[in-house]
Amino acid sequence: MEIYLVITRVKKNKDWTSIGINQECYKTMEQAIEFCKSRLSKEELERHEKAYKRGLVSWYEFDSKDYEYRIKVLNLK
Repeated sequence: MEIYLVITRVKKNKDWTSIGINQECYKTMEQAIEFCKSRLSKEELERHEKAYKRGLVSWYEFDSKDYEYRIKVLNLK
């Protein structure tokens, strides 16, 4: 079984204190992606979609003005 968690980083800080893990995990990839997309503005979402279609970002990478969102897949045993 897999779960998906979101790691967030504040872009302005360059140290480890700027990294956080979302308090919720997601059962599906789609739920995790929707969470990340919900954090982006309309312009950021359009820019992400264009970059994804061109292969410049992976399915698990999302960037806003101030934050980076990364989805990590964990396997439960």
